[in-house]
Amino acid sequence: MHKILRGVGKMRAKIPFGTSNLWVPFITAKEINLGISAEDARQTGGDRYFPLDIMTVSKTGTVKINDAALHLDIFKLLGTGEPGSTENFQVEEVLTVSAGGDITTSVAYVAGSVSLLDQYENFVSSGYDDTSGTEITGLSAYANTKMRVLYETATVSDAVVYSIHVNDLPVYFECVHVSRYRDPADNSIKLFQTRIYSCRPKGNLEYTYRHGEFSAPSFEAEILDPGRTDGKVVTYAFGTEPAGLTTS
Repeated sequence: MHKILRGVGKMRAKIPFGTSNLWVPFITAKEINLGISAEDARQTGGDRYFPLDIMTVSKTGTVKINDAALHLDIFKLLGTGEPGSTENFQVEEVLTVSAGGDITTSVAYVAGSVSLLDQYENFVSSGYDDTSGTEITGLSAYANTKMRVLYETATVSDAVVYSIHVNDLPVYFECVHVSRYRDPADNSIKLFQTRIYSCRPKGNLEYTYRHGEFSAPSFEAEILDPGRTDGKVVTYAFGTEPAGLTTS
């Protein structure tokens, strides 16, 4: 039996969360790599070139996901818990210095967080006062010119803040990936599912930022022995999708 699989498919991670379980989806996955490997050792004797036996000394597995968009709940796999709602955010404005040498920001800034660039993009490192409110003073040398103002502010709505602490531990989770495709043999919609019973984040959640390109979050986990009595670590399954599902 042979199958041709198409597309990335969808993946979800089942994690313990509080007193229940939470399914965290990777909705817009760009690439998913599931790998299982075994390391063997050859046993030879005398001057024989061919081994007398082959012993499997270790088995390893990894899951790597490159996402096309960021689904915020993925941070919970790193042990962050429920998100907070308070954080200082960096914002940027282009503002004109008044004749008296003052700048008024649109929202209140965090004291001491201001950076200024003059009209020639030169960094202004001293001579101004940014201790409170929305007023930045002491810029008479730049009167009536525009400046680029970068500062932090707490005036941000709908903030969702995930914090990783020094004593946070990544959570163990179950992972299910399903690929949905049309079988050319009978024109039916088929499902190929991979269930991994126990994983743990390997390293951290990574982001790559390149000029002119989308950022692609990358997440990698190691496959572990779940300790099941039946010895299962990974299950692969084929099936025909149930008829009549509402998909739009």
